[in-house]
Amino acid sequence: MAPIYDRFAHCLDPGSKDSAEAEKVFFDEIAWEYDLMQPPKSAMDLFRYEVVRRCKLFLIAADKRTTVPPKA
Repeated sequence: MAPIYDRFAHCLDPGSKDSAEAEKVFFDEIAWEYDLMQPPKSAMDLFRYEVVRRCKLFLIAADKRTTVPPKA
């Protein structure tokens, strides 16, 4: 899900059709995952917040892995 989040959260043109489509796909995917969860489950807004938070952490970690120069 992090690549989909990245497509709309960090695009150069936030008003583009591609960005809007990526945002819709991302939030539809969150709703689908939430519906699959068995009770008891947290509120939808808390679940969505946690998914976005984890996507951000994943993207930060992935960026650090690609920008660290290899040891000589």
